Amino acid sequence: MASVLFSMNVRVVTTATLFTAFAGVLAAHAADSQLLGLVMPDAKVLAGVNVDQAKGSPFGLYLLTQMQSDNTALLQALIALSGFDPTRDVHELLAATNGAPGDKTPVGLVLARGNFDPATITTLATGKGAVTEVYGGVTIIEDPKKMAGLAFLNNTLVIAGDVANVKAAI
Repeated sequence: MASVLFSMNVRVVTTATLFTAFAGVLAAHAADSQLLGLVMPDAKVLAGVNVDQAKGSPFGLYLLTQMQSDNTALLQALIALSGFDPTRDVHELLAATNGAPGDKTPVGLVLARGNFDPATITTLATGKGAVTEVYGGVTIIEDPKKMAGLAFLNNTLVIAGDVANVKAAI
């Protein structure tokens, strides 16, 4: 399950990157100040999108269709196991990186505001090989090599990325 979740994480990050790369086409709105406050101070690139608003745009509808058709089995398994549906439960995304294109070990964060069930997702991930670490009173779900992590700050805010930046955001 850990490999499925991290594989899903890669797919979600890819989809989020596509959303954010074309977010400039959408009407601009100020980014959530709480999400911005969690970004590392040396970030070189920030990209964000109000997912709820983007879903109604022609491009957002196209991306949702692609995401659902390309990953139907994986998406349905995620929804069945966790109750989490990224097409419904994510409201805002912000991606940040301080790395340069082509870096061998990119660093950064993806922050999301939405509706999450941290206990269920943590249980599923640890049941499939993920490990946890408590840092600053927050549980970080990590891959077994402790390179990437995911932390729920509450039921509506999640941060994911390399473990060092996740800890810094906490």
